[in-house]
Amino acid sequence: MIYRCNLCVHFTCETLRSLLCHLGRVHKNDNGFHVLCGIGGCARTYTNFFSLRNHFVRKHSEILNGERQGLPGDLAHQNDADGFQDGAENDDNDNALGHQPFNFEVEVEVNRKTNVLCLMQIKDEGRIPQTVVDSVVRNTTQIVDNSVELLKSGLEQCLNNAGLRKEDIPGVSELFDDASKIRKPFEGCHNEASQLQYYKNNLGLVEPQKIVLGRYHKKVRKGSKLVDVEKEDTAYYVPILQSIQQLLNDDSVLEEIDHPHNRNDGLLGDYCDGEEFQNHPLFSVDRFALQILLFFDELEVCNPLGSRANTHKIGNIYYTLGNISPERRSSLNAIQLVAIINSKHLKQYGIDSILEVIMDDISQLEQDGGYAFEIDRELRSFRGTIAYSSGDNLGSQLLGGFKEGSQAFRKCRECMGLAEQIQTQFHESEFTLRTKDGYEIQCRRLPQADHFSITYGLNRRSILNKSRFYHVVGGLPPDAMHDILEGVLQYHAKELLKFYIQTEKKFTLEELNKRITSFDYGYHNDSNKPAQILKTKLVSNDNNLKQHANEMWCLALFLPFLIGEFIEEDDDHWKAFCTLLQIVRIVFSPLISKQQMPYLQILIQSHHENFKTLYPHASIIPKMHYMIHMPRTILRLGPLVRIWCMRYEAKHSYFKRLAVSSGNFVNLPYSLAKRHQEGLSYRINTPEGSQSTFLQKGTEIGPGTETHAGDLAYYEPLKESCQLVDVNPQTSVFEAKWVIIAGTKYKCNAIIHIGFDETDMPHFCKIHRIAIVEKNLLAIKFVVQPYETVTFDSHFQSYE
Repeated sequence: MIYRCNLCVHFTCETLRSLLCHLGRVHKNDNGFHVLCGIGGCARTYTNFFSLRNHFVRKHSEILNGERQGLPGDLAHQNDADGFQDGAENDDNDNALGHQPFNFEVEVEVNRKTNVLCLMQIKDEGRIPQTVVDSVVRNTTQIVDNSVELLKSGLEQCLNNAGLRKEDIPGVSELFDDASKIRKPFEGCHNEASQLQYYKNNLGLVEPQKIVLGRYHKKVRKGSKLVDVEKEDTAYYVPILQSIQQLLNDDSVLEEIDHPHNRNDGLLGDYCDGEEFQNHPLFSVDRFALQILLFFDELEVCNPLGSRANTHKIGNIYYTLGNISPERRSSLNAIQLVAIINSKHLKQYGIDSILEVIMDDISQLEQDGGYAFEIDRELRSFRGTIAYSSGDNLGSQLLGGFKEGSQAFRKCRECMGLAEQIQTQFHESEFTLRTKDGYEIQCRRLPQADHFSITYGLNRRSILNKSRFYHVVGGLPPDAMHDILEGVLQYHAKELLKFYIQTEKKFTLEELNKRITSFDYGYHNDSNKPAQILKTKLVSNDNNLKQHANEMWCLALFLPFLIGEFIEEDDDHWKAFCTLLQIVRIVFSPLISKQQMPYLQILIQSHHENFKTLYPHASIIPKMHYMIHMPRTILRLGPLVRIWCMRYEAKHSYFKRLAVSSGNFVNLPYSLAKRHQEGLSYRINTPEGSQSTFLQKGTEIGPGTETHAGDLAYYEPLKESCQLVDVNPQTSVFEAKWVIIAGTKYKCNAIIHIGFDETDMPHFCKIHRIAIVEKNLLAIKFVVQPYETVTFDSHFQSYE
């Protein structure tokens, strides 16, 4: 029996034990470790080496025991190991079995790389400070040295008992010498400086560069005296062209660039399906041009209520490539750091110094010949530009040079609406939209008189407008997460609950909270369960319920089931909230028809008018106004769920945890930028044969049972539906309890949506079995029970 390593492909061996040894020694610390078992029809997948090893010991011990007892191959391997099997029987060629001549220098280098990856894994996943990494290096080196010394003594004793001396065997003395490389597992990587050099030379590390914003003098104690020292206020920039080159050298990223994902059915699924892309002077003529999606936001890395609040607040700029399909673009690995600046420096110096550096790089990408990237040691030119910039409202206003804050005379970056108009007019046609030419004229007038800044709602001309193809007017779309999930939805739900609980007394807050905590939201919402609503929060004067965006989304969708039975069918307050739920379903849909946009515009107008009538004491907040521009934005830029900030906010969490765990606040922007780039260098080096890629985790298979297709009650339907594998009664089938495909977990007994009928009524079904045929992860079949959809219940906002 021959086993082959799926991660490095070239390694083969005769025993499962040898394969396990190889996986543990060479691949245990690989980022993206993701393998299929495949022994005897077992289709379990593992992303952790130790879990894989334990699985072999528990489920396939007969093979390991047979190898230990020295049984013939056909007895030791009664179960075919198709997952790792090379497909051949015994081979007399030793090289085919991984028995290449031993090369000490090569093996030492392989071992050193494995050790460095282990360090990077500990540092990245554990988010430990450099001092702890140094301690790990010292202590591990000492452990290895002690072990080698013990092995040396044991070997000498064995040789003496045999009447031999180690000096009589060539190379043995040198092998155990104090200067031997086996005593130095981290040789050349023993401290921070040498580790950084190794990352740059071997893993493509892109280091952050310092941007000097200004200088100041400060008294610093040296010895017993205070000395005047010049200090620098700095920000840190990750060169965007080098960063893109690093991405393009990953096969999974380059594959996305080379295979655009435009739709041909007229539906809107991403930016590349919108009017802006189709009429773009660059993207419409160069289908491989890089679509840069910028994002800016400020975040507090410490306790916002603590004594250090705002002291360590920072502003982060990220980018991702719109060429990457939305499913893979949602991976945090697809979101790259561009710059970090301390918020106090942002207020003092502004953001233009950073934007200038960014635009210098973007201008090289925008030139007619493009920019030549080195990909796999060959030059390849790409053109590209900014497609759009996203962020919360404060961040987007800052990037665009608009007035920030809700108290501005003109609050909107899309139109020239005044505060009074926003309170009474709820259709986009009632407002004068901003234009690129108008923006430039207004910016030229700003220096002429102070009142122009207030009149136009502008502070300055944005540096981003230096682009040949991008302009902030129309390029700063509203964010559905901030405007709806953290804004309008919480605002309306709060007013609704106050009305039902305090005025109508239909139910109590205690009853509602009890239902919130006991309701089954489904396994896919385990991390989205809404928090209980505090009485102080319900009666407060602000506009939110203190729910996170994902929690509020979950609460709103299930609110009809929580309180619907207490409310009459013709209740106007409830109908208005249901209108908002309709808006939410359309706005957050990943696939939208252009014909829905006029209807969405009417829904938004109707909702705002009803809200103002039903809650006369409540004002129309700016986020409600921003909603009226969403239909046009969807037509131009595609679904807002592809533009929103949800995944960027998840990226924030990485930096927050890193700042707290590292405990280094002396130069926080540099520390965070440096650690992020080091971690990226580790994560982007995914093994070639892994089930996962840098952008997407591979299919994961849960526990289950192995059987033959002929023993299944659904054998005939399985045979007819399976086109990738020729199914016969002896075909191996693994029935799993759950699978994760493209990030979505499917369990037996779960209800899933499977399509629409000719009247656009959705179809649902219940999963009874999950079958993996011949361990082929592309041949996963669901055995389902279809349900008939009768009608849509508008009161409970659900299908029957």
